Amino acid sequence: GSSVSSLSGLYTTAMKAAGASRRVFQLIDRVSSMPKSGNKCPLG
Repeated sequence: GSSVSSLSGLYTTAMKAAGASRRVFQLIDRVSSMPKSGNKCPLG
C-alpha cells in the first residue's frame, strides 16, 4: 500500500513539474518573439 501511494505522489509531482516547465518555456518563447525596435526609452 505504501509504495503505491508513494508512486502515485511521485507521478502527481512529476506532472505538476511538467506543466510548470511547459508554462515557463511558453513565456520564454513569447518574450523572445516580441518585436525588437531600435527605440529605447530610459526607465524612470
